[in-house]
Amino acid sequence: MLEKASMKRNLKFTFRANIDTIVAYEFYESRRKNLGELFLDELDNCYQSIVLNYTTYKVVHTIYRQAVVKKFPFVVLYSVDEKDIIITAIFNTTKNPKKKLR
Repeated sequence: MLEKASMKRNLKFTFRANIDTIVAYEFYESRRKNLGELFLDELDNCYQSIVLNYTTYKVVHTIYRQAVVKKFPFVVLYSVDEKDIIITAIFNTTKNPKKKLR
């Protein structure tokens, strides 16, 4: 059965996704003032794109898809159920890819 991308889904975040976001924000903010804010802006843009086009992103593992965060070496990993988009992780692509879904 095909999913209709036009169906509005709510974004939900796992604990890991929240921690990943905080760690990345703090890292970028420690490198340059407001760089962490720019990261959050790009992450928000990625979330908005996922909400609008969640079925178009690449499937990377059975139920998981990933969307690339522009300007930063991160991907957003998520799954979709009947009413929600669950953001599972914000993964730094410079890290070991085997840790992506752990």
